[in-house]
Amino acid sequence: MGLLLTPLTDIGPALAPYVGGKATGLLKSLTLGHSVPPGAVLESRLVPQDGAVTERWLRTATAEVLDWARRSNVRHLAIRSSATVEDGTKLSYAGIFRSAFTRPVDSDVMAALATVAESAVSPLRTAYEEAAAGGVAGSSPPAGTLAILVQATVRARSSGIAFGWTEVDGKHCSVIEGSWGLAMGLVSGISGGDLHRSGARPEVQVRAKPLAVYPTTSTRTRPGDFVLVDCADGVPLGVAGKVVFTDEPAGLVYVRLPTDAAERTCLNPKLLSLLDEALAAASRSLPGFANGVDMEWAEDDHGRLWVVQLRPMTTSPPGKTDGKSSTHRAPRGTIVGEPGAPGTHTGSVSHEGTIGAYVPDEGRVLVCGAARPELLPALVRASAVVSSDGGMLCHLAIIARELGKPCVIGVAKARELLVDDEVITVDGTVGVIRRESCGTTLAPPPQPQPSSVGFAPPDRLPDPGDPIFGEFSVVVLVLTGHGPSVDEVVPVPNLVLLTRHPSLLTHWSVQSAPSGWYLLTQPNLPERLSANVLEEIVVGADTW
Repeated sequence: MGLLLTPLTDIGPALAPYVGGKATGLLKSLTLGHSVPPGAVLESRLVPQDGAVTERWLRTATAEVLDWARRSNVRHLAIRSSATVEDGTKLSYAGIFRSAFTRPVDSDVMAALATVAESAVSPLRTAYEEAAAGGVAGSSPPAGTLAILVQATVRARSSGIAFGWTEVDGKHCSVIEGSWGLAMGLVSGISGGDLHRSGARPEVQVRAKPLAVYPTTSTRTRPGDFVLVDCADGVPLGVAGKVVFTDEPAGLVYVRLPTDAAERTCLNPKLLSLLDEALAAASRSLPGFANGVDMEWAEDDHGRLWVVQLRPMTTSPPGKTDGKSSTHRAPRGTIVGEPGAPGTHTGSVSHEGTIGAYVPDEGRVLVCGAARPELLPALVRASAVVSSDGGMLCHLAIIARELGKPCVIGVAKARELLVDDEVITVDGTVGVIRRESCGTTLAPPPQPQPSSVGFAPPDRLPDPGDPIFGEFSVVVLVLTGHGPSVDEVVPVPNLVLLTRHPSLLTHWSVQSAPSGWYLLTQPNLPERLSANVLEEIVVGADTW
C-alpha cells in the first residue's frame, strides 16, 4: 500500500520474517477464523532499530498510518510493538516494549510511533535479556528487531487475558481474567479482575471493577460527564457511568461505574464458551502452541469476541485447576494472596526502593505495589517477589514464571505488612506467605485511619508552609511536563507527584497510575495513603 506500511491481510511468506511476534500471532489467529481487528504493519527492516527515529521517517510513517486509517474507516488506533523476539515459545517479552493508544491525528500518531520505536533499545529490555541469560551482564542478547503493529482499537464491553493448555490426559484447561472496558490495568498489573478457572468445579471469582477505560473519538468529553456504557446483560442502553479522567492525546476516558455494575461479573457463560473454543482450537492446530496458548481478547457490545494478541504460553499458571481459590488451601497463620509464579523461597524482605543495594545471590524478596513491568530491574535482583496488586496473568507474573522467581500477587497492603529485613517464606505455587521472623501467628493487620486527599495547583512549585499540607493527609501535585520539573520540587512528607516522566527521579518511590502516568511518593509514606491516592486520583482529575 505504501513505502512502509503493509495491511495485515496482505502479508505473505516473503514478508513474514519481518513483521514480528504480535503480527505473526494475529496472522495465525486469522487462519483459525478468529475475529481480528483491522491492522497493518511497519516491517522491522523499515523501522529504525537504534531507538533514534528521524523526523523524516516519522512523517512518512505517520502519513501512511493516517491514510490506512482513513481507507479502513478506523477512528481509534492501538500502535504496538511487534519485535521478532517477542511472543516466542520460551520468552514472551511481556510488557518489555511499548505500546500507545491514539486517535488518527497527525501529531498524536507521530508521538505514538516515536514512543514504540524508541523502545527497541531500553534498560528494561537489557535487564530482561540479561536475566533470561542467567543474570550475565553484557551477555549477547537474542538477535531481534522491532516491527510496529497498527491496529483498530476495539470498543470493548469487556476484555482480558486467557491461558489455555492440554493436560497429559487430553483434558483442556483454561485460566481467564477479565474486566470491563479495556483491560489496561489488568495486563499491566495495576488492578485485578474477574477470574475463571476450568476444572471439576469451574467457577468465576467476581471482584469489584469500579473503574473502566474506553476509547473515545470525542475531544469534548470532560471529567464529571456521564456516559452510557454497556456492562449489564439485559440492559440495552447500558448503565450511566461518571467520567473521572480523560487521557489525552491517547483518546481514553476513565469511567467510574455504579456499584451494582462494578460488582457484576464480566465473564458470562457465552463469553467463557467462546474463549475456551478459541483457546482449544489454537492449542490443537497451531505449530509452536502445543504447550498452551496466551491470548489477549476483547468482547464488543454485540457480544463478538475479538483476538487482539495470540502467542505461545511460555509457562503454565501456578495452582491446580480444581475450581478452588488458593484461600481454601492456605494454612492458618499465613498471609494470603494469589499464586503468580510457582516455587518456594525463604529470604529477607526488600522494598523496591531498597533492593538496589543487594545482588541476586543474597536471596532477597522484593515486596512492591502494582506488579508493573518497570519493576523488572528490581525483580532481577530478587529471588522471589510479593506484589500488592495484579493477577496471575499480568505481565510481571508471566516474567517471574519465565525467570523462575516464586511470586505471590494480590497481597493487600503488602508494603505495610512486610517490613525491610523481615524473613518470610514465599510459596508462589499456592499464593501464600509465612512470616518466619515473627512466628506463625500474625498480629492483625493495621486498621486504616481516616485519610483525605487534596490537590495542589498543577505545574506550580509548592510552598512547604502552605496550609494545604496540614489540611489533608496527602497532597497531589500534577506535573504535566509544561511547567517545573520533578528535580525542582522540594520534598514534603505528605506530598506526592503525578507525572509521565519517572526516569528523571532519584529520591522518590514510583508506582504506576492510570494510562502512562506515574505516582511518586516519599519512601516513608504509608501504603494506605498511596492506595487512597490511586483510588481518588481520577476523582480529583476534574480539578486539574
